[in-house]
Order: sequence, then structure tokens, then C-alpha cells
Amino acid sequence: MIGVDKPSLPSATAVSATTPRLDELPPVFVDAAERITAAAQGRTRAWELLAVLSDTFGHRLSGSRALEKAIDWSVEQMKRDGLDNPGARR
Repeated sequence: MIGVDKPSLPSATAVSATTPRLDELPPVFVDAAERITAAAQGRTRAWELLAVLSDTFGHRLSGSRALEKAIDWSVEQMKRDGLDNPGARR
């Protein structure tokens, strides 16, 4: 039998994931979630940039030419987006 050597968890102690109802959350959490959701509605630019990065450069293994090109593209994209010094290292 498969798994015979593994003890099973008694059902009385099993944990089930439940999502609290909206009216059970503190109002400050509900307000914050609503503001975050409203701000994100219709914003797809991050997904579009991720698609360009993934589709253009493919696999980016350490030390590969694709990785170097992807880094260069990312730095240039961040500069176009107005970041002061995206290529700086700390």
C-alpha cells in the first residue's frame, strides 16, 4: 500500500482554511481592501511589461545573453518610467 509508513492526521485535529466574512473583519481592514481594489481596477501596465519581458527574452539563466539583455531592457524601461537611478546597486 502506498503511504503506509506515514501516519494520518486525525480528522478531529485537521485544520480547514476558511475565509472570514466581510462583516467579521475590522472596518479598517475592509476600508483598506476596498481602496486597494479600487486603485487596481483597470490597471494592467505591470502585466503588460511582464508579458514583454517574458515573451521577448524567454529563459534568463544566470550568465546568459538573454539575462543581460533582459536586465538592460528593464533598466531602460525604468528610466523611461521616470526612476532616477534604476541601475544603481547598493
